[in-house]
Amino acid sequence: MPSQESKRSYEKSARKVFIRTFGCQMNVYDSGKLAERLVAAGWEVTSNPSDAKLWVVNSCSVREKAEHKAISELGRLASIKRKKGFGILALVGCVAQQHGSLIFEHQPDCDLVVGTRAYARFIDLVSGAESGEKVADIGDESELGIEGLHPKPLFWDGKVSAFVPIMRGCNNFCSYCIVPFVRASEVSRAPDEVIEEIEALVALGVKEVMLLGQNVNSYGLGTDHGDFADLLERLCAIDGLLRIRFTTSHPKDFSDKLLDSMAENAKVSKHLHLPFQSGSNKILELMNRGYTREKYLSMVTKAREKIPELALSADVMVGFCTESEDDFMQSLDLIKTVKFDGLFTFRYTPRPLSRAHNLPDDVPEREKIRRLQIIHSAQNEIQLEKNRELVGKTVEVLVEGCDLKHSGWLSGRTGQNRLVHFIPSSAKARDVVRVRVERAAIHHLEGVEVACGFNGEDFKSKAVG
Repeated sequence: MPSQESKRSYEKSARKVFIRTFGCQMNVYDSGKLAERLVAAGWEVTSNPSDAKLWVVNSCSVREKAEHKAISELGRLASIKRKKGFGILALVGCVAQQHGSLIFEHQPDCDLVVGTRAYARFIDLVSGAESGEKVADIGDESELGIEGLHPKPLFWDGKVSAFVPIMRGCNNFCSYCIVPFVRASEVSRAPDEVIEEIEALVALGVKEVMLLGQNVNSYGLGTDHGDFADLLERLCAIDGLLRIRFTTSHPKDFSDKLLDSMAENAKVSKHLHLPFQSGSNKILELMNRGYTREKYLSMVTKAREKIPELALSADVMVGFCTESEDDFMQSLDLIKTVKFDGLFTFRYTPRPLSRAHNLPDDVPEREKIRRLQIIHSAQNEIQLEKNRELVGKTVEVLVEGCDLKHSGWLSGRTGQNRLVHFIPSSAKARDVVRVRVERAAIHHLEGVEVACGFNGEDFKSKAVG
């Protein structure tokens, strides 16, 4: 017979859900949509796992470390479940899709394993688990199960910016990547559906959207939706939407038409995330990236000629199979040549299912770490130099909210995605302000508000940043 303490714990936890998310922006979006559907079904989201009856871990398997973090979190929540003596523990996302029912062998306290292709059935699966069912649902190749995640938002978290997927899956099969196997093939959403979701977000108070896709440049292929540039044109017509950002652009599919759309539309952020992964043609071919070093540099030159104020960021990987010191130095040289505004760096780790999994992982871990440290040092110098060039200039900032480190300050981002902390005069969240930059650091700018109260048309101004 349950104790009084157990009864009180159960009553406190009744219909409360705790969600922990790992990985990319798509996972963040998916967690939000799962939360919306749970709330609509009578659940309440809590930030305290000890108060929950349902625990959901949304997992990422793109790198080994991310997968280990998700599995570790599953174990931590399992211990809470055991202590409480009741509840439902669910693993969702890419690790769930990858391993399926094998998760139950590793973690017997897990009740649900829900892959990326089964989200539309999530509420029914939770209901089944409440009745004692233990299920691993990873769908199949023909059943993506994503349609139910895209209705108009049911609630808003108050943030100025929101993620909006325009497509799912990937057809590129880069040899190091597991994504096509856990996210399936590319499926593009209909433009009207994307517009309806964004209009609903704007009505709630969102001012900026981040369009998501494993490769937004291939949006619409094989459909009558039009291409990505066509979609941007339509989204720019949405009243009240101030800024449009997007990620990720694959270099092999980057078009002049998209570049023209970025240059001509004031609402489209002048920031391009264009992963290059390696500066060595030998490694790029092994990675199955579909372009050369020379092609990449040509694209960068053309983009900066068309959009002089463009900020450019990228991904780079070190230690891929057979990467020699010369291959690495070619990557370092490309970084110093391009002078990126931001850089995301990774060590190669073999991923199951990927095409490179059977290739020799022959670069020692200590060497991968050394190469990363060299890149970090070079990139930090570049970023600090580029940010210092903005000191004394005025940048236009979309205010996101309070600066957590400086009492009374606000924070926001420029159209080039630079983070700015500033002393406000009359600004508040969701305002567009002009800030005079007074200090520069590697990863942010600091300044003082000099004007406030603009609207979307003011993004046509020539303010830098």
